[in-house]
Amino acid sequence: MWFEARKQEKKIRSIMIDHKKRAERRRLFYERIVSCLHFKMYHLFLQCKIIFHALRWNFLILFVEAYAAEDPDVQKQVI
Repeated sequence: MWFEARKQEKKIRSIMIDHKKRAERRRLFYERIVSCLHFKMYHLFLQCKIIFHALRWNFLILFVEAYAAEDPDVQKQVI
């Protein structure tokens, strides 16, 4: 009957309003997280960049030392 249809319309309307409110809260939440992540990732990138260069430099030194150990002429040039 008509009252059942009206009840169903109210239910659908409340679901749609809840969905819009949740979407707005979700959008604000993710905007806040993204702004914090940009700040955190910037500092993390700076730290990782330094660590990456340090690891690359250590690898290069180990490679040159291993290469120099095989050839005495290279050892004189490196040192």
